[in-house]
Amino acid sequence: MTGKDTGLVGREEERSRLSELVAPPYAESRMLLLLGEPGMGKTVLLAEAAREATLAGVHVLAVAGLESEQDLAFAGLHQLLRPVLDRVACLPVRQAEALRGAFGLSADPVPPDSLLTGIAVLTLLSGLSDAGPLLVAADDAQWLDRASLDALAFAARRLEAEHLVLLATARGTVPPTGLERDFPQLLLPPLSLPDAGRLLDRQPRPPRGRFREQVLAQAAGNPLALIELSKMIAADPAAARRWAAEPLPLTGQLTAIMTAQYGALPREARAALLLAAVADSPDLTAAAVPGLSAVALAPAEAAGLIRLDAPGPQFTHPLVRSAVYHGAPFAERAAAHLQIADAVRDQPDRYAWHLAAAALKPDEHVASLLEDSAAQAQRRGGTRPGTSRRAQPRRAGQGPQAAGRRGPGPARRAGRLGPRPGGQGPHADLRPGPAPRRPAEGRMVTAVVRPERRGARHPDLGRRRCIPEVAGAGVGCRRPGRDRRLPDRATRSVRQGTGRPGRSRRPGRAGDRSRRPAGRLG
Repeated sequence: MTGKDTGLVGREEERSRLSELVAPPYAESRMLLLLGEPGMGKTVLLAEAAREATLAGVHVLAVAGLESEQDLAFAGLHQLLRPVLDRVACLPVRQAEALRGAFGLSADPVPPDSLLTGIAVLTLLSGLSDAGPLLVAADDAQWLDRASLDALAFAARRLEAEHLVLLATARGTVPPTGLERDFPQLLLPPLSLPDAGRLLDRQPRPPRGRFREQVLAQAAGNPLALIELSKMIAADPAAARRWAAEPLPLTGQLTAIMTAQYGALPREARAALLLAAVADSPDLTAAAVPGLSAVALAPAEAAGLIRLDAPGPQFTHPLVRSAVYHGAPFAERAAAHLQIADAVRDQPDRYAWHLAAAALKPDEHVASLLEDSAAQAQRRGGTRPGTSRRAQPRRAGQGPQAAGRRGPGPARRAGRLGPRPGGQGPHADLRPGPAPRRPAEGRMVTAVVRPERRGARHPDLGRRRCIPEVAGAGVGCRRPGRDRRLPDRATRSVRQGTGRPGRSRRPGRAGDRSRRPAGRLG
């Protein structure tokens, strides 16, 4: 929903509070988190507040979370601070090095330090506010990458007398992780019935009679729903009868409307719109991506699905992008991902993820690229994109050795792969044993790990552990110097939960417990 579409009908109380919040001078730092369901007008209110602040002489730094960048470490922070990157040189040396390393701008990055990165963001924003009032505007904070959100939240909680306002928006009624505490919140309620009626009256072809009543009932005060439903009724009055018979949840209803608008576009416009949805970045131009041209997107712009601004094509609402992306068959989405991947070969993270999104089955080359991307993110101090939900399906069918190598951490990899060469580490006395006599699926393997010397206090030493066996790997456990398996009675006792051979908790219950998965011991 854009200001062009709505003209900001209603919301007098919220607009008054935001105007007071961003009006200079700032005697102290101020913060506000704007919450609301999709289509409630959060972006419009944020844009209006930023416009008022700019007119009042406030310096505005803005960032908008993108769903396609939520796994790119520090992507949001880079977007926010890009206009003032020249000021990084004014920071203390260690802080400047940490921030450059987080952005991948240093030839010899220092080891990642989230504390130092957060302090660098705080110092930079504080310095900018010394030169004049500053507004930090963060839209769709729920889609900011975790590293950026953590750095911003760290800095925000330490702002005191700086001439700075932090204004953020997030979808839903629950704040994003990191913004739950110490952040004042403003929840946008649905429009009142009189305001909803005023908004309908401002549409080019407002619905009348029973159609009007039906739109008001279905939209339930959601401004975007009011606009889109009135458009659909004007184009197809029978749509109201269909919705009355089969009411849909609000978001599903809006998605259905936008999918129908997408399907009505010419083939060339649909292909261009899908490319824009897959890229989800205004930086990609027609020169970089053939088919993503203003001419091809003109019908989509006329339908109100996209805006062709100076930076590049931008969807009028995140739900539009979601509807376009998920409304296309997988084959078309995969082809678009491959086309975008070819245009971003110089950006390893994006290149790897677009290839992964286009993969129909596990691919070792793509998995290696994702692993390299994860390692690079770790070196910069961000989250591990290689372990995100986007990457996980691509590894699902790989063998246990590959899955072990790409596991979440060294300890868990050690548990999957066994000892390192040379027998180092607390699990060094575990090594592959003979193939199990019974099927491995659903079975628990008992391992005994002993300390190298008395008095060791490692939590995994000196007691039995139940380790889920890797299905199909044919790996058992044995002690060095012995070829036989651990006694069956030890296995039975651990399954029963006692941890002691030959003893059970209650007579007569051992048989029942042996059929259940073993619990954690110790």
